[in-house]
Amino acid sequence: MTTNVTLLVHNRPHHTKQAIESLYQNTPNQSFNLVVVNDASDEETADVLQRLTDLYGFYTYTFKDTIGIVGKVRNHAINLVQEVYGQGALLYCSDNDVYFTEGWLADLIANFEIAEQIGFKLLGAYSHPYQQTEKVYAGMGDYGVHEKLAVASQSWLMR
Repeated sequence: MTTNVTLLVHNRPHHTKQAIESLYQNTPNQSFNLVVVNDASDEETADVLQRLTDLYGFYTYTFKDTIGIVGKVRNHAINLVQEVYGQGALLYCSDNDVYFTEGWLADLIANFEIAEQIGFKLLGAYSHPYQQTEKVYAGMGDYGVHEKLAVASQSWLMR
């Protein structure tokens, strides 16, 4: 099962480097495609991003001028994923201040095996450097399904 991952970047070169490196270190390469959208970051962040793009070979798009509206940048990233990689089984949207931990993708995918009847799948998990917490959420159209996934997600949090 291939997951398309979008990563939004605006400045913070250290976070950008950690986010991308943790993704590649903790995710089997054959299980995901990455599209990074750079919202007109400073030169230092652009340089870090270029080195990482050269190293890992993911797709990067850079806005010339800052958009500054996260939803608009994320929508652009989602459209790019479809243009570059086509429709994946799952879409994971993230930001450059998110760090990926070992097994993150397998654990999240396991949540969807609980409720195959759902029509759309929105998932997220993150370890945030400022809050020092880990959270998992899974959003579904059906509240009962959402509750089952929230309970299942607790096993991921307790690791």
